[in-house]
Amino acid sequence: MINKRMIQLLKLSLSISMLHSIFCPLPIFAQEEEPIEQQEESQEDNTIEEINILDVQLLQSEESTSIQVLLDQEVDIQQIVLLVQGNNTLYTINHPNQEGCYYTFTIELDSGEYRAEYLKIGETTLFFEEPLSFTIEQEEEIEVQNSYYGQYDGFDYTGQTTDPDRLKVLQKGKDIISFCWTAPFDMPTWKDEYGDPSMCTDINGYTSWQFEAGHTYSGLPYTLNATGRQYDDIKWKKLLDSGNYTYSTFSGNYSFSGGITVTDTSIKGTDCSAFVSTCLNEVAPTPFYFSTYRMLHDSSFVKVTGFTREERFKNLQPADVLVNDSHAMLYVGRDEDG
Repeated sequence: MINKRMIQLLKLSLSISMLHSIFCPLPIFAQEEEPIEQQEESQEDNTIEEINILDVQLLQSEESTSIQVLLDQEVDIQQIVLLVQGNNTLYTINHPNQEGCYYTFTIELDSGEYRAEYLKIGETTLFFEEPLSFTIEQEEEIEVQNSYYGQYDGFDYTGQTTDPDRLKVLQKGKDIISFCWTAPFDMPTWKDEYGDPSMCTDINGYTSWQFEAGHTYSGLPYTLNATGRQYDDIKWKKLLDSGNYTYSTFSGNYSFSGGITVTDTSIKGTDCSAFVSTCLNEVAPTPFYFSTYRMLHDSSFVKVTGFTREERFKNLQPADVLVNDSHAMLYVGRDEDG
């Protein structure tokens, strides 16, 4: 039996339902709120885990320089890059040696003052707590490299490989550095950014700060002049034999990065990357001239395999290219001492 009280409640319920249908024509479904702790956990799951540097050490000896970085987690070594500043250049040092969370970067740069402040992992930049400043000294090696035009003693590479293409590349290199020529008049050597000329030595051991008239030298003059560094032994001989030259043919100005310009410097000859390119062109399908930077980053240069520096050196073959940010050379082979 329905009493009067129940009828009143039923009318009230119907009235509320009608009001709801007027102001809320679409159904509203209540959603249970997610607990706060669970929401925080979900947000953390969608965030990339933060990477931190725990320690940075400079490891330096007379033979090598390296920087060891300890992270709080392991990362892909293909994604991690160390940035080093020096000689008005920012160098990228990659492919570190990894042992757990320790990443050791081998620094193979020319002499100079350097500073390392941060590394990059993908798009993330991690700064060191304190910058690392260090000095690399290779004065003896650079002096020999830049100051010698004496008689080439040679290296017997004939027993190092039987590959005909590699032998062609090596023979071209030998032809260039053993080619002898006589200076028709006093000619400038290459000057550095301070205007200091390179020392040169003729085939008889006479040393001077310029190529002197009547003296005979082995190998081509050094230059960074882009339009004049693609000479080899054949082009150089053809130029001298033609007699079609003056002092200004071999001397000119050169502007270094930073706006420094030197005058009366060598503008014809070759440099390290042009020398390597010229030798490789003996077997390349299309002639090219790559800078050291492009040799480091161009996909046509396949890197020698090996996880460590020692392993990569063991896998080297004659006529392979050794290159870093500032120098390139051809690997010839191993001497009697290995």
